[in-house]
Amino acid sequence: MRILLFPLACLALVAAQDAPQGASELAGQWDQTSTRTQLVRVPVLRDRPTASLAGRGMVTGRGPVTSTVLRDEEVPMQVHYMVSLRIQPDGRFKWLTEKRRTASPTNDCEIREGTRRDGMASYADGRLVLKSESVRALSLDCDGTGDETREPGRVDVYAVRRQGNMLVLQSADGEVWQLQRAGG
Repeated sequence: MRILLFPLACLALVAAQDAPQGASELAGQWDQTSTRTQLVRVPVLRDRPTASLAGRGMVTGRGPVTSTVLRDEEVPMQVHYMVSLRIQPDGRFKWLTEKRRTASPTNDCEIREGTRRDGMASYADGRLVLKSESVRALSLDCDGTGDETREPGRVDVYAVRRQGNMLVLQSADGEVWQLQRAGG
């Protein structure tokens, strides 16, 4: 019996040494659902004045006074977010984000974008490091057609604050996620 326990104890010790530092402190499911107003680049129809010049700056009365053009502009829009971060005690993580918004301020059809990142997490000195082994991005247009891309792995670092059942992550570029522990 002791012969079997010794190899098991050794395996447990090796597994504990290989586990990312501090990941178990943040283990669990963390979620956020929110709506933000932000600038979104969308196509917008605009009228612009037109004029025909008939020599020396004279404007003739021929043709329409304005023409309609389609331009991409950044306009404030409501964007709905759903974020889920699941960290296992061994450091494996899954990060899902979904972003929904209307196609433009005058169009009610919905555009959806989402990402899924899988990899290993480590936590030390108030910093959460997410090493993504794979990143999948999906976007769906109004008609339900979509585009899926796969990106190589990446590393993201977040400053972490814990406030009870709230986990606040802030990236180097200032993006802030306030995640609530699921079930808490």
